[in-house]
Amino acid sequence: NTDIHEQKTAVEKIAASEQLLSLTSNAIPELMAYVDLDGRYQFVNAPYEKWFQKPLSYFIGKTKLEVVGPERAKRLDVFFQRALQGESVSFEDRAHYPVGWRNVRFTMVPDIDPITLKVRGVVTLVRDETDIIEARDRANENAERAREAEGFLQKAVAVAGVGYRDWE
Repeated sequence: NTDIHEQKTAVEKIAASEQLLSLTSNAIPELMAYVDLDGRYQFVNAPYEKWFQKPLSYFIGKTKLEVVGPERAKRLDVFFQRALQGESVSFEDRAHYPVGWRNVRFTMVPDIDPITLKVRGVVTLVRDETDIIEARDRANENAERAREAEGFLQKAVAVAGVGYRDWE
């Protein structure tokens, strides 16, 4: 009777933990996944559904090649292999998703077994930085236009024979 109660309590704790993980991972806007040693998705959060316009169940068991296509899988594999060697990696990428072109920052973190110290898989986070990068690019363009305007103004003032202080 005590064993059954302990098993039931353990099962309830696991279920509560899984529910909390699901709630937490689905609340973040970033794409989050767990990919095993064979390069197969074992877990994805809700933003995958929106970005790829496929149900979450589609991803489980699929390879990177099946999810993102051959060209992109090849680009990502360089970083994935580094993560499989135990290195946390972060890099920028620009790619087309069903929701459109996105500038993203990938972070790949190896899941290292605390006992054997062997890598068991890789946690990936993909953060959309499109708005940030586009805003930075617009700011750089505006700064360049401002420098050009200032140069033009300095030439105009010089041609008119007026010093800066005369018209301030």
